[in-house]
Amino acid sequence: TFRIFLRGPEDVRILSKPPPWESWNIGRILLLGAVLGLGSLAWIGFLRHQVSRRTTELGISNTRLLAEVEERKRAQSELSRTLATEKELNQLKSQFISMVSHEFRTPLGVILASADLLSNYLDTLTPEERAEQIADIKQSTCHMADLMEDVLVLGRVESGKMGYHPHAFDLQEFCERLIDEMLSATNRRCPLPLTTEDIATPSRGDETLLRHILHNLLANGVKYSDAGRPVRLMVQRAGNNAVFTVSDQGIGIPAEDKKYIFEAFYRGKNASDRPGSGLGLVVVKRCIEIHGGTIQLQSTENVGTTVIVQLPLFRPAGETDMINRSDTAPAPQLP
Repeated sequence: TFRIFLRGPEDVRILSKPPPWESWNIGRILLLGAVLGLGSLAWIGFLRHQVSRRTTELGISNTRLLAEVEERKRAQSELSRTLATEKELNQLKSQFISMVSHEFRTPLGVILASADLLSNYLDTLTPEERAEQIADIKQSTCHMADLMEDVLVLGRVESGKMGYHPHAFDLQEFCERLIDEMLSATNRRCPLPLTTEDIATPSRGDETLLRHILHNLLANGVKYSDAGRPVRLMVQRAGNNAVFTVSDQGIGIPAEDKKYIFEAFYRGKNASDRPGSGLGLVVVKRCIEIHGGTIQLQSTENVGTTVIVQLPLFRPAGETDMINRSDTAPAPQLP
């Protein structure tokens, strides 16, 4: 510590002025800097919040846009399916009209011609000639009735009006009765030998569906075989399943047509000279699916066709009637 004693202001000599910043208030400067820093941080935080909010809004908008795009894609896909279905239905209608006009024209012509002969020349016809005309009328009527039955059955199946209604029945007796009916309906055009193995056990299933299945398969075998060629039906048991094998020595199915055999109104290129609607195998497949079974088909042109159908007809007593395809045992393999 020291003291300086001056006599007056004249004893003070200013050598130089102090720098201007020495007179500044450092506290104020620091406060101002702190305020500016905090303001900057607050502004940066606000901007970050705005950017985050806008990013979230853009994300939501993008999600909505993607959802709208997906919805429009689904709508477009649904519209395409609807248009394809409508096109297919129109095609089926055209095919149906063509098939009906073609398939009905011949039997209607036969019926009309026979009816005219009987009406105009009944007294001059011999009993044999009358019986022949009546047989032609009956055969043509049966042909049209079978055609309409296939159309009606397919319509009931496609609309879901034909369900699975099981009951107990004698499979052996059912097959024998069906063979007799087919022989009568086809005027014994082809032999229908029946072979059964181990089916004496009581069976349970939908007899109506089974009749549609076997009737169409046997009718196809007779229709596409030459007169006198056998159409064989073999029925055997495989676990809980009944296996039906229908084989013929007919015209067979061309290789290029096999992928279309279960399409409505489709007929093989080598079947143009045989009457038919192209609905038989479609009805068979739908009825088998309703019954919970499976179908295999192998055919060689000019050699013959073999069809194996497997249906769960021997389930244990008390087991539910609900069909589960996974419970069916493997069907015998085609040769």
